[in-house]
Amino acid sequence: MEQRGVIHYALESVRVAQHEVIQAQANGDPQNVQRAAQHMKIARDRLDEVRGKAETDEEKREIARAEELLRHLEEARNGMA
Repeated sequence: MEQRGVIHYALESVRVAQHEVIQAQANGDPQNVQRAAQHMKIARDRLDEVRGKAETDEEKREIARAEELLRHLEEARNGMA
């Protein structure tokens, strides 16, 4: 997979995690909370994988924003536990 595709895949995984956290907050179902945690782990792993691979300033900014969003999502999810 080309570099830009790998970065896009990582950024998309953060958006999926965000959706799952919002769903878990909305209904409080333990299964949704668990699914949110799983998607956040996937997103964290993918961001860790691409962190040093960004080639342009735009890619670096996108990764930094995604990492910041993921930190906020982790805090929100921890607040549900």
